[in-house]
Amino acid sequence: MPAAASYLRRPGDTVFRGFKLDVLRVEGDAIAEITTFGPSLFGVLGLPAELVG
Repeated sequence: MPAAASYLRRPGDTVFRGFKLDVLRVEGDAIAEITTFGPSLFGVLGLPAELVG
């Protein structure tokens, strides 16, 4: 399933921190459902917990 990881940088911070992971269920040519997970899964999926910007 396609998914998108989101990172958030708070005002005054220099680091983008893992925020959420949205997993899309697609039916035909439309998004049928979006399931959101917290950043605890980033490491399991090989995503960094933080990004320096």
